[in-house]
Parts: sequence; structure tokens; C-alpha cells
Amino acid sequence: MATSKEIRKEIADIVIKQMENAGTDWNKSWGGTMPTSKSSNKPYNGINYLLLSIYQNTFNYNSHEWGTYNQWEKIGAKVKRGEKAKTVIFYKLIEKQTVNVENISIDVKKFPILKSFKVFNADQVDNYVSPTKIGHKWQADTLADKLASDCKAIVNYSDADRCYYTPSTDQITMTDIKHFNCKESYACTLLHELTHWTRNKSDSTKRDFGKSSFGNESYATEELVAELGSAMLAGQLGISTSPRKDHAKYLNSWVKAISNDNSIIFKACSYADKASKYLLDLQVKNTLKQAA
Repeated sequence: MATSKEIRKEIADIVIKQMENAGTDWNKSWGGTMPTSKSSNKPYNGINYLLLSIYQNTFNYNSHEWGTYNQWEKIGAKVKRGEKAKTVIFYKLIEKQTVNVENISIDVKKFPILKSFKVFNADQVDNYVSPTKIGHKWQADTLADKLASDCKAIVNYSDADRCYYTPSTDQITMTDIKHFNCKESYACTLLHELTHWTRNKSDSTKRDFGKSSFGNESYATEELVAELGSAMLAGQLGISTSPRKDHAKYLNSWVKAISNDNSIIFKACSYADKASKYLLDLQVKNTLKQAA
């Protein structure tokens, strides 16, 4: 059985390989759907979202549904001969007991241990047909604009070909949609900046990677969080992702940072997941408040 250290390295190597091989297209075609557990019908989150999205892209799977061998067998499906399972992770709480001599008692502490298990995509099984995906009636740009508006984020528009979030004013600056090659590209960029916008909005989304300057590890890590957050939001909203041309500036920094410390990709996925959930929950909360 693999150790936590071995699992972390395996996952980091998968991500690094994807970045190195695919370049600026490393997250191409992730959006539109969220990798979903067949047993719970709930989307995977955190690092599992990233892993399964990479698998779907690498092996050209059309389905977003995943299950273990037994889960597929339980519904009458059968894994095709020769198909290889893919790795996902979970954390198992382990209890550790220590004797407190002073109080003559036993202290129990719980701590998480990283474990892995194997899953198969629906494209890897027989006797099962994935349900037809139902698209949104709204365009990608409208969905992203609505999220920003519902979350009450201040978005200013400029004719300059540059998009960014300014922490000191807590405002997002977007270039006009005419500067983008498609509506999906505009939408994913706005979702990227909205993820930046969350960084000091709540205890769950608060993050600080140290002193940040363009090109350093701290800056690159926050950019990785924002890009993962954008992809997760795109998946939830049904928007196809569009690779960003400025990824080339960050790819080497991301690969270097993850190679030096593989916990970075786990942290980035966790923060991105919290940011996307915060935005979607805030949208629902504010929408219900307006309707009341």
C-alpha cells in the first residue's frame, strides 16, 4: 500500500507531466462539466477535480462520470477488459492515543492520513450509457457577468488589453469583450479575476503565500489558485474553458514550485475549491435576499 508521501509524489508528477506536455493548453476542455461520482452523483472537488479533469483530457473521455469497479458492477455495468483504473485520493482520520501522566487520563487526537483509491470513467465500462448533458440557455459571458453582479463584485471595463484585480480598491478591471477571441475566453478570464477577488472575503478563502512580486513563487501560486478556481467555476456553470495566452508566463514557475514542494498543488486546489464554493454560495444568498 502506497504511503502518503508516495501518493503526493504520484499526483504531483501527473500534474507536472500535463503542464510540460500540453503547455498553455494544459487545462484545455476542462470546463462544461464537473467530474462526478457515480455513487453519490456529486462532483469531485479539490485535487480530485484536477486529477479527473486531466484524465478526461488525456484519454479523451467524453463522460464526466466516475466510479470504482464495485460501484459500476453494482448497477450492472462491467469494466472493459484491459482498461486501467485512475487514482483519486481521500483523507482518513486516524486516532492516536497518548497517556497523560499528570491527569492520569488518555488523550485522543485525530489527524488526517492521505489515502488513494481507483476509479474508472464511464467510457471504460460496458452496459452503461451516460445521460445526455443539458446545456445552459444563457451564453458564457452572460453567466460569468451574472455571477459577478450577483456577488456584488465591482467590475470596471477598459479598452486596454489587460485584465486584473486590484486589492487596494477591491475592484476588477476587465478589457472589453471585443478583445477576446470568444465569449468563453472572456467568461473564464472574469472567473479567474473573481477567484482573486475572494482572497480576503472570508475565513475559508483567506490566503497569503508570502511577499508577492511578478514571477516569484508566491505570485505564481496565487495565479494557479485563480486559474483552478476559474476552471472549477466554469465546470459548475457549464462553460467550456479557453486556454489563456498568458499561461506561458507562469507554467515554468508552476512546474518549478510543485517540483520543489508537491504540497503546493494540494493547497492550490483546496483554496480554489473554497473560492468557487464561496462565490456560488454568495450568488445564491444574494439572489434569495433580493427575492425576499
